[in-house]
Amino acid sequence: MTFKHKLSCRLALLRNVVLLGAVCAAAACDLRQLLGLLAPVASVAVAPATASVPVAQTVQFTATPRDSLGNALVARVVTWASSAAAVATVDINGMVTGVVAGTSTITAASEGKSGAAVVTVGSVRRHGESGDGERGGGADGVAHGDAQKCEWQRT
Repeated sequence: MTFKHKLSCRLALLRNVVLLGAVCAAAACDLRQLLGLLAPVASVAVAPATASVPVAQTVQFTATPRDSLGNALVARVVTWASSAAAVATVDINGMVTGVVAGTSTITAASEGKSGAAVVTVGSVRRHGESGDGERGGGADGVAHGDAQKCEWQRT
């Protein structure tokens, strides 16, 4: 590398630091916030830690990257993954959709650190249905239960 090239690289770095300081000063942020932009990710917290969702429904997860002191970090890229995509899928925003009954671990990662949560997907049963798929009935042999009113429960 030539001296001229090294100098231009250092000047570009200095310019970026000065611009970052100017933006921070203009936004009236303090030194702690500025350091939060520069601190490495030490851990990723995922909330909620556990969740249940019916098949074909969604639940929102959030990920918070944290520094070594536990402070939340801003402007970090987070990637999401599901350990069992056949059970539950997760999009780039942490929205989890139940696919079939079962359990999946949802993982959020940022800068090589990750955090996880567990989602349980339950099947949807109509009110009055037994676990074997047969309609429940009363002693008179007449099916009881409102087919329009549905509830979900884990199986």
